[in-house]
Amino acid sequence: MGALLTRPRKGIYIIRHSERLDEVDEIAYRAWVDAQSETSTRCDDKYCLSSDPPITERGRVIACEMADTVARFFPAQARVTESGGGGEGIEGKESDEKATQEGSSSSPLPVLYCSKMQRAVETAYPLALRLGVPLHVSSGLAQTAAAVEKRERSKRPFKFLSMAEISALAPGVEIIDYDEVEDAQEAALAAAVAAVAAPPPPSAASGGSALLTKEERRRAQEKLDKRWLRCIKDIMRNHMSEQEQVLIVAHRETTRSLLERTSGRRPERLPTPYCCIANFSIDEESLQRDHVGQSFSLDRFLTHEGKSIKWK
Repeated sequence: MGALLTRPRKGIYIIRHSERLDEVDEIAYRAWVDAQSETSTRCDDKYCLSSDPPITERGRVIACEMADTVARFFPAQARVTESGGGGEGIEGKESDEKATQEGSSSSPLPVLYCSKMQRAVETAYPLALRLGVPLHVSSGLAQTAAAVEKRERSKRPFKFLSMAEISALAPGVEIIDYDEVEDAQEAALAAAVAAVAAPPPPSAASGGSALLTKEERRRAQEKLDKRWLRCIKDIMRNHMSEQEQVLIVAHRETTRSLLERTSGRRPERLPTPYCCIANFSIDEESLQRDHVGQSFSLDRFLTHEGKSIKWK
């Protein structure tokens, strides 16, 4: 039986979204697309609409079980009533009592973020209810999704759900649009990159120009391009001083990409089941210096039921 983390660890939890409709039931998925084509704010963009399916009924059960598992990391904050999961993989009542004893009101409050894709919002919803916390939604966290990445490569923005539609998916939960914060940070970064990339006037003292090298330009542009990673790092920096635990519901490639950057290995064959939970420890000094490979290290990797996932 896999070990379950019973007290919060300093760092970040990356959770994959739950089972998506288009991968298990083509007929139901097509019916959903047809229905949404008449009512959605994205009816004029069939690509974005059809690329953003909901989770299945089974997916909702898995998401509820994941919420129950994660809630045991934060027993002082979790609601008393479980969201519906069966708790398999957790060592019964004895583990529950141990988690409650280890948790205390002094434990850091978790903060919850998710991608603006519908499957991520629907997965994060029972977790927000279970912990009693607001849900911050971000389009930056959706950048690793294949459909979003494809649209971005064509220089056309992906059209996400409206904030009203997102709120309708999560009744009873406060929804916060993180894009408002992210947009301000992105504008500042773009201005900074443009400023350093622009050729300054020749220096009279040096008798030459202080132009950036090709490698410096590439690295400056890379900082601007990797929006999903910059989004995660900015979130961590925003909450590091308060010692808050950060939970992010995103996509399979988010977990894989972080693992590739931290381990130097290509983890395409890494098993990433729906609602798997990757707990990364954070090195604050490396994060502040922007050393990605040294900032994050995998601590625990669990299924939605709390069983350990082995990565060889």
